[in-house]
Amino acid sequence: MWRGTVDTEIVPGDLALLDADERERLERMRVPGERARFSSAHAGMRRVFAAYLGAEASAIRFGRARCPRCGSPDHGPPRIVAPETELAFSLSHSGRRWMLAVAPGGPVGIDVEQDAGRDLDAVQHVLSDAERVNFDALAGERERLLFLLRAWTRKEAVCKALGIGLGADVTALEVHPREAGPVEVTFGVGPWDAPAWTLTELCGDEDEVAAFARPRGRTRSFVVREVAALLPSK
Repeated sequence: MWRGTVDTEIVPGDLALLDADERERLERMRVPGERARFSSAHAGMRRVFAAYLGAEASAIRFGRARCPRCGSPDHGPPRIVAPETELAFSLSHSGRRWMLAVAPGGPVGIDVEQDAGRDLDAVQHVLSDAERVNFDALAGERERLLFLLRAWTRKEAVCKALGIGLGADVTALEVHPREAGPVEVTFGVGPWDAPAWTLTELCGDEDEVAAFARPRGRTRSFVVREVAALLPSK
């Protein structure tokens, strides 16, 4: 597990590492904070994989695996195309934080969310019926905020591990937001495919929650490292 802090503006050294596709995506962004977050996270991800793979950060090529629901190669989970590797990964960023989960030879999903004044009422549509009842019973503002952050990040982490994103109907996915975890859940892309997952909560600042999903039965041990250790000396 790697995490980093986003600079307020795009750093030239980060921009130099991005490939043509990443630069094109960056150019389509109009919000300065979003641009800085994207550049920092993707450059940091490249530095991490350069350390793992013994390759130049700018030379690493990313692509997509086929979508597990429809088979399309255009919107499946991200993967490393070159150099050849069995490493799986998941990237997430929110506010001034970004996080990267890396695992050998298996699916992994991560999501980080910072409150930062956002309207969390807008994400209540992901709650199951039981989760909605539990949420409505909470009186404290902080309790309600934490409940929603846990629900959102846990569901998105599972969907990222599956490679489907939150386009799926996650109201059937119970993630037990009142529990600090780890929690065990079952969810898949179809009625005949419902793998079991372990969800671990990673708390950062007071307004930040992150969730990490991996197949149940995998080792629960992991290490959280700061990407700042990989940055070039100033």
